[in-house]
Amino acid sequence: MKEINGCAHLYFEDGKPTKLITHLSELPKNGVIHLKSDKIYSDEEFKKSHPQDIAEFDIENNGIVISDY
Repeated sequence: MKEINGCAHLYFEDGKPTKLITHLSELPKNGVIHLKSDKIYSDEEFKKSHPQDIAEFDIENNGIVISDY
């Protein structure tokens, strides 16, 4: 088992997941990354606590975005 750094942001609208954006230090060629959630933010709380990620709200396509750490 390898350690991994980073996080994932799972966005919801009207109670339904709309997009998942990851910021992970490495991705496996094959395998599973197990992620544990630790907080739920309102949109405004998230923007205040993660100013570097505010542009994620401008992503209009729903789905999964795999990004660098």
